Amino acid sequence: MKIDLEEVKDHNDKIVEEQLERIEIIKLEREWIDFNILKSIIMRIIGEDGIGKYISEYSINLLELLLQDEILNGVVELGNINRSKS
Repeated sequence: MKIDLEEVKDHNDKIVEEQLERIEIIKLEREWIDFNILKSIIMRIIGEDGIGKYISEYSINLLELLLQDEILNGVVELGNINRSKS
């Protein structure tokens, strides 16, 4: 199977353009939070919400790595939201 790199590039370009347009719309529609004035940011992860258990776990690990200084300084708090299964 031969991959058409131009087709892949065009597809990726379209996705990036759509997301940039989406960002501009969001900027106009919402009041933004000034995160510099917040004492801390609390982030909760809901595992297995359709993206898969392993992807959720890796996402948490990545956030812990990227935000390690903020977590150590108490600026960011990470945690899980456990959903009870009925």
